[in-house]
Amino acid sequence: MPQRLIATERLNEGYEVTIDLLSTHTGLALEQLIAQPVTLWIRQHEGDTLPWHGYVHTAKRLGSDGGLDFCQLSFSSWLHFLRFRKDARIWQDKRTEDILADVFNNHPQARGHYRFALERTYVPRSYCTQYETDWHFVQRLMEEEGWFAHHEQREDGNGHVLVITDNTWSLPGLPQQGIAFHGAAPRDELDKILHWSASRTLSSKTWRGRSDNYKSPRMQKEAEEQVMPEYGQLPAQLEMYEYTGAYSFAQQAQGNRQADLQVEQWESSMQRYAAVSGVRNLACGRWFRLEEHPLHRAEPDRERQFVILAIDWFIENNLPLSHQALDFPGSLSATLAAFKDSIRRERQVDETDNEHTGHCFNRFEVQRRKLPFRAARTHARPVIHLWDKVIRTLRTRPGAF
Repeated sequence: MPQRLIATERLNEGYEVTIDLLSTHTGLALEQLIAQPVTLWIRQHEGDTLPWHGYVHTAKRLGSDGGLDFCQLSFSSWLHFLRFRKDARIWQDKRTEDILADVFNNHPQARGHYRFALERTYVPRSYCTQYETDWHFVQRLMEEEGWFAHHEQREDGNGHVLVITDNTWSLPGLPQQGIAFHGAAPRDELDKILHWSASRTLSSKTWRGRSDNYKSPRMQKEAEEQVMPEYGQLPAQLEMYEYTGAYSFAQQAQGNRQADLQVEQWESSMQRYAAVSGVRNLACGRWFRLEEHPLHRAEPDRERQFVILAIDWFIENNLPLSHQALDFPGSLSATLAAFKDSIRRERQVDETDNEHTGHCFNRFEVQRRKLPFRAARTHARPVIHLWDKVIRTLRTRPGAF
């Protein structure tokens, strides 16, 4: 029986759900739960439920009390399996989507559970190597292409699909599309935004990239792009020069595309909004229209559309036992209480009111839908120490080269 839940979801990275559970079946074999599929159903305030499917990667027994075991499970999307497989492989003259499909199909949990929804047509990669985990490799290629991914849950709860796209306008909206801001009523949180804030950050102004062509060593190609003036008066010296690697773009248009992607990532990260809500059907990669906020009310419809980039969930089941049960070390109780206190939703519950301890809140980050989203390039190409291998070979096999 689910007692409480904390979950994180990030656009392009998937999700992780951790649940405190009460079990009347004592002595569960935890190892039998690992890598098994599981579906959590989240009740909506209209009465229907939405599924959250994944695969268990961590199982704990926190303690026992009488005939109850207090357990904790963590599950994630099938993307999590990619962290535990590493390969050394080469592709030549292959499209990036075909390369990713090859990697995904190494995992039975992924086969038939992904699709590409790309607006642009992309040229094949002349030479592509993997010397890292599947997770790092997939993230690196998507960052290089400017792609990002979100998940769709199957309505029957029997699976989920990874959707890879390159355009925020192709993302689906929430069913209700409009979400009202209603911060004044502290007990009226259902399907409303309770807190809304904005942030602006400093960034570099100019990106310049250079590449060599191994087919024509004397030919060097360069590309350049700048942040648009509407993002602020950035100091002129904030320039980034980068050698993008040999043959990183064969044509000038490809170099210009690399420059655009880097600057679009800066522009995306410079303007973000954060919110707290009681809306139960939020998901990364969905968009909504903000309603009734005093600072945005006069804006046109297009300006009030926001894409969800990250969500943190804080849920406690509406059961008397949730309040009465012991809290063992490692449980989610303290983290949930701290979050409720931070948003001023904590309250005293006495024995006559303990059936109303349940709650469902989330904290999320968004950007305007009209802006491209690009993930920060945090997954660098692995460095292969070739000379170390050459020296070791010469020592063991003189004359090998």
